Amino acid sequence: MSSRLMRAAWTAVAVLVVAAGGVAVQPAAPARSAVGDASSSSGSGASVRATTGSGLYRDRILWVNWGAQGASLNATSTTVWTYLQVGDLTRLEVQCTLSGRSGDSLQAYRSGQWGADGLQVLYNTPANDLVNGIGTVNQGVAATFTLGCGTARLATYASSAFTGAPTSTAAVTLSGLVFADAESTNGGEFTRATPTPSTATWRILDVYPGTCSATYRVQRDMANRLTLGSSAECSAPGRSATAVAFADGATTLAVSLEGSGLAAAAFGVVLGVDYGDAPASYGLGGGVVQPTWSGGSPPVNSIFNTWTTLASNGSVSFTRAVLGPPSTRLGPNAVPELLPASSADASGDTPDEDALAAALADITYVRGVTTTYAVANIRCAADGATTYVRGWLDWNRNGQFDAGEASSADATCTSTTSTNVTLSFAVPSTVPEGQAAGGDRTFLRLMASTVQAQLAPTGFTARGEVEDWPVRLRVPRLQVTKTANATVMPAAGGVVTYTVVATNVGNGSYTAATPARVYDDLTAVTDDATRGTVTSSPTGVTVSGQLVSWSGALDPGASVTLTIPVTVLATPGDRVMTNVARVSHTVLAAGSVTCAAGSSDEAAQVCARHVLYRSEVRVTKEAFTSAAFTTPITSGASLAPGTTVYWRYTVQNTGSAPLTDVVLTDTATDTRTDAGGTTSATTSPVISCPGTPTVTPGTSVTISSLAAGASRVCTATAPVGVL
Repeated sequence: MSSRLMRAAWTAVAVLVVAAGGVAVQPAAPARSAVGDASSSSGSGASVRATTGSGLYRDRILWVNWGAQGASLNATSTTVWTYLQVGDLTRLEVQCTLSGRSGDSLQAYRSGQWGADGLQVLYNTPANDLVNGIGTVNQGVAATFTLGCGTARLATYASSAFTGAPTSTAAVTLSGLVFADAESTNGGEFTRATPTPSTATWRILDVYPGTCSATYRVQRDMANRLTLGSSAECSAPGRSATAVAFADGATTLAVSLEGSGLAAAAFGVVLGVDYGDAPASYGLGGGVVQPTWSGGSPPVNSIFNTWTTLASNGSVSFTRAVLGPPSTRLGPNAVPELLPASSADASGDTPDEDALAAALADITYVRGVTTTYAVANIRCAADGATTYVRGWLDWNRNGQFDAGEASSADATCTSTTSTNVTLSFAVPSTVPEGQAAGGDRTFLRLMASTVQAQLAPTGFTARGEVEDWPVRLRVPRLQVTKTANATVMPAAGGVVTYTVVATNVGNGSYTAATPARVYDDLTAVTDDATRGTVTSSPTGVTVSGQLVSWSGALDPGASVTLTIPVTVLATPGDRVMTNVARVSHTVLAAGSVTCAAGSSDEAAQVCARHVLYRSEVRVTKEAFTSAAFTTPITSGASLAPGTTVYWRYTVQNTGSAPLTDVVLTDTATDTRTDAGGTTSATTSPVISCPGTPTVTPGTSVTISSLAAGASRVCTATAPVGVL
């Protein structure tokens, strides 16, 4: 900027109290505290990330803020931290130090403080509070200083207030430093920087051509010093041309500011965090990513005072650097996000979800059969150091990645281009059963890191990437029912037809390789009946001894039906036909097809039992002369009218099942016809059944229960011929 006095006065407000030996602004709680916030320890509250402007890398560059506009930077050294909050308790922190000042005094500078400044057009905020520069204080007085940003780290704290020392840190190696012309540069003015190490590569990231015909240019000498200058500046309200350079591989810059008026340069770093995008319940996972760059390097100007044009007459003429993917990554690219992109289907961060060439195929898990699962062709790249890759798959679908759900072993890749690796998982036996209605989506998290110890289902790696992938977990599940066409065991020669239906009520398919299996054990049937021809639909049923079995493919919702006829023997065995069916994912041997009555397996329809009993009852009626029931009255005996008869009824359950509500009725009556031809009859005898369970007396009585083989004695009395 020229020194003409008509220019607006500077507003200088000092916010740092500088001791004689220097000031080091230590990490402190930012004014805001939310994931995605970027801030500075300077206490100024100024922004460190541009959200407006035409700059190509507004979402990539974190600018270093040294204080509010005009804050004095004249201590022996001044240190500030730039923060990017990446988790509830974790920040990405970059420490930069200004030291070795010589010449003019220095101050914090906001591009746009002078109206013709061009950097504000590229990088700014709606509040115009991006204070990212260091500038001279006195017009026409040059200044030199050293700026270093050698310390960067992921820091985790005990409190979300980020007070006190971190509980853990992980070093982050910065890939380089951003250096930009922050003021309106006139002819003869310049900003210059020399990188350390000297092998750093200078690249031009961004150029603003200005609004006038001036030529903006760059000079790189044989000592690798980069000088940004212009043939002239534009007059306000126009904007002067400017450029943003990157010292690729540098951590320190020796800076010179030369202005006929004031001069200023801005500094920053290019880094961010790539987050996973599984649902929020899985927790935040991410990796610090720094892009690689190609091209954009100004040629060495070996002849004194020769320049390379970046822009002229309002047009950019220089080919700027091309942003490339981070060297440590999953897939072809890794892109940082300003905020976590948690989503119900892990689609919040799709542009760089490219570790896999295509979506994961459904996983079919068959309990007891599927013990391992592999994710193949995971693409990863390294930067010369080994990159480790680990995965977590939420098998139990509890909405989090448990430690036991990690891949069996870490994969490694060392290629700087791309390597395909495979992760294998031991499938736990606790995978929930499938549901026919679906809803079995789960998630895979992949993390790549150059530090194996930083691989974790949640948290962050200092160099790497995290990707989340949805996958459908298909779990076939069998249920079985058994019915028969009889409710009791028929008489000899009777046919009982059993129908066994097994249905896949899960959401995965049984296949020829992992078939559904249905078994029916007739051992407790064939002592009472002979087996007929067994059929199935679909076909495929086999019979071995008393074991009927079927195995085959079965899609969700599909069923297999077994039809098993048996014919009752003339002389049955225990007269109890117990038929047991069971479904399984694995082969069952004879004798292992069981189903305990009332068991959880029976309730879950993993097995079914069907029992038929022989239902028989025998009644013996006897007549006696007294209540002692010692002298029977023979059948056909003649009794005088008025003789009391004592009846005894023996009700015996001769079947194989307990009986309920056995009804005993005696309809016997005496009749008499008088001389006039009138016939009269006595009432039926009133039956009593002493003992338990209690029976209410009557001409018809009900015995509420009678065990198999048990008897119940009932009695009645009635006089003969008395009407």
